[in-house]
Amino acid sequence: MKNEKSILFVGVLIIIFLWLFSGVAISWIVPKLQDRGVIGDMFGAINALFSGLALAFVIYTVYLQSKQLDLQNKEIKNALEETRKTNLVNMYSSLIMFYSNEEEKYRGHDGRSMENAKQQKQTYIKLLKNLEKEDNNENT
Repeated sequence: MKNEKSILFVGVLIIIFLWLFSGVAISWIVPKLQDRGVIGDMFGAINALFSGLALAFVIYTVYLQSKQLDLQNKEIKNALEETRKTNLVNMYSSLIMFYSNEEEKYRGHDGRSMENAKQQKQTYIKLLKNLEKEDNNENT
């Protein structure tokens, strides 16, 4: 980046030097003021050419920037989708871990406690399904 700026700076300095030198050279080569005006008029078409090229490059630059912004927007959408999926997986993992811990509490107890654990398991499964439905509804 720093190298590009120095190259640009040197290029601008060269152009300014050539511009100043051309003025001195023309006044030295063509001493009559009227003849200098004719020479200046000859370069009018070249000025229009360079102005048109500059405009064309500006339009092309805007086009490239719009394409780059489109790509950036797609990447942001993909990143958000991946984050959403990761959050969903983390939520499922947390619920499974919680259920496993609850099941461990009831292991080895009487049948009624195991029945409570099974009911909680069914409740967690329903909760997961509801969360999945809500997530699908949000994406559509």
